[in-house]
Amino acid sequence: MDARTRSPAARRLPTRQVRSRGSVGHTRRPLGTGGASRRLLNLDQWAQRRYIGYNSSQIPPIDRPPVGSAALTPLIKDAGTGCPPGQYTVSVIAAETIFTDPFVGDIIPPPAVVAAQGAGVSELQVRVEWGLGAGVNNRLDLDIGAGFELSLVGQVIAVSIILPNGAVDLDSQIGQPIQGTGPLDPVTGLPGAFHNALVYGTVNRQDAYTRQEWQITRALNVPAAATVRVAIPPGVDYVEGLEISTPAGGTAALNFVTGEQQPGVFLDVGQWSVSTTARRFPRVRIPGNARFIESGAPVPGAARLFLLTFTSRP
Repeated sequence: MDARTRSPAARRLPTRQVRSRGSVGHTRRPLGTGGASRRLLNLDQWAQRRYIGYNSSQIPPIDRPPVGSAALTPLIKDAGTGCPPGQYTVSVIAAETIFTDPFVGDIIPPPAVVAAQGAGVSELQVRVEWGLGAGVNNRLDLDIGAGFELSLVGQVIAVSIILPNGAVDLDSQIGQPIQGTGPLDPVTGLPGAFHNALVYGTVNRQDAYTRQEWQITRALNVPAAATVRVAIPPGVDYVEGLEISTPAGGTAALNFVTGEQQPGVFLDVGQWSVSTTARRFPRVRIPGNARFIESGAPVPGAARLFLLTFTSRP
């Protein structure tokens, strides 16, 4: 039997086998980043971080577009590639440390130090672009601030950091002294501060809620005047909770935190607020870089108990 007499399915089989053998392997990379077997992967999250430095007087206002191609640096550039159109959630957070002028003796710290000690509010902006076809024909420039989530429908999503004038790539400058002095602040007329900014971006593909869901419950027992963490189970997407203890005032918020950055230091990546009347924590999507849920501010003289229900959509 030659190729002309075989069935169409049989004629296609060797092609699929050759493509599979010719791939780089089933590496755990997002769709669209290369490899002939990317159709065999089913990853629904794209994530990236960048480490940059800038002077506070260099921050562009949000209503003024950046000038030149160097004014943007990609954070995530291929989210959604290879996937059909769908619902996506774009999340951006940042941590920053600030050095005051003059910068004598100050060196650029590694990202782990900034992640562990940096403030959770950034003065930077990002540009989110997306579209339903081959191009990205929708665009928003947004303040990072304390972090944000944006829900959109698209097929190709790109996220870029809007760089202030004179911003530098700190990944290649770690350990070196901070050089020079930034321009005078246009508002105060004084020398500006130098910022070390660690920016995290994630894009998650959302599926319909009609898919099967699995749930697992964890108890978080918190002694009086203490703060306790519970590990987020691997592979879960959502969490909801209930505080069944009755301390005065209740618990205002639980915190999502990353893994341990240095001994005893965890980076807060988001708060999970509660209605103190019903003491229920509504169902929310877990931030992509969160590894633990922390019991928040200690309550003197009152032990607390939380029931947390995690949801996975296999």
